[in-house]
Amino acid sequence: MMGALMDDPQLDAVFGRICIRCDPGGVKWPWMRYQDDRHAPGSNLGNALYRSRILRRIDGFDERLSYGEDFDYFNRLQEIGIRFALCDVDGMVYRRHATNMTNDQRAMQDMHFEIIRRRMALTGRSPTRAHREGS
Repeated sequence: MMGALMDDPQLDAVFGRICIRCDPGGVKWPWMRYQDDRHAPGSNLGNALYRSRILRRIDGFDERLSYGEDFDYFNRLQEIGIRFALCDVDGMVYRRHATNMTNDQRAMQDMHFEIIRRRMALTGRSPTRAHREGS
């Protein structure tokens, strides 16, 4: 991944694949099967290398969030135009186990809605208006 980042100075980040390992008691949500052994930029920030210049352009993680800090952070990177590439290597192993806080499905759903609400508030769009506009 470092080589890919070094080869193209215009890139802000390089994402590798996510490998999901599910230990006993770990919840492997159905959507995770689409991430396992695949590239999933933004779903987890730990599977990438970033240039410091892009990270300095936004504030850090929103510490008011209990869930979804990575989604929120990546959304903000996208809003400032992050340029990234995919690298065909394993970027991380995401271990699912009995005590993952993301085993709480209700909390995960609430987090996703909160991140969507925040993003829409930043763009000045209401959910109804966004739906009518097809996005």
